[in-house]
Amino acid sequence: MAADLDIKHPRDAATEIVMTTDFLVDIAYEGKLRQLARAVKPASELEKPRVIDKLEIERRYWVQQGVDWGIITERDIPEAMVTNIAWLHPYITLDQLTAPYEGYYQEKARLLLRALPSHPATTLRQFCLAMDQKLAMHVGDSLLLVRHLLARKAISCPMDTAITDTWPLRQFQVPTEESRRASG
Repeated sequence: MAADLDIKHPRDAATEIVMTTDFLVDIAYEGKLRQLARAVKPASELEKPRVIDKLEIERRYWVQQGVDWGIITERDIPEAMVTNIAWLHPYITLDQLTAPYEGYYQEKARLLLRALPSHPATTLRQFCLAMDQKLAMHVGDSLLLVRHLLARKAISCPMDTAITDTWPLRQFQVPTEESRRASG
């Protein structure tokens, strides 16, 4: 591909590893499995000739493979979604936390998950403060666990609006076993 375009093939100079596509996603669409390849770049990078050359190599490769290819910049993602992802991402894993005993946070997370649907009119802040007390946790631990459950998709909520602790719990959905099977 690069030779056809008379462009030096992109490689990591330190390792000689060929550069790759940022995301290759499998999706089910109209009953068929499709692949999408996406390059993720800051919009400002799209003005640089070398970046354009590398993206063209990538585009041609995926077109040749019959895969839908595109570029995503920060302009394509709603600001609230970026904010929400940044808020949730640090808690995708709880490995960085010191727990009183093995499985402590997983146990507390299961209890929160079970309790959440029972309080639809309660705000996230009220729920978390009450659960911190009820489960004998430090203030803020329940919110940390809600963030973890959202990051792990054990709970879902609208991501196109900035999540706040004033949201009523009805904004947060615990997927049913049936919906988990259908999406998995």
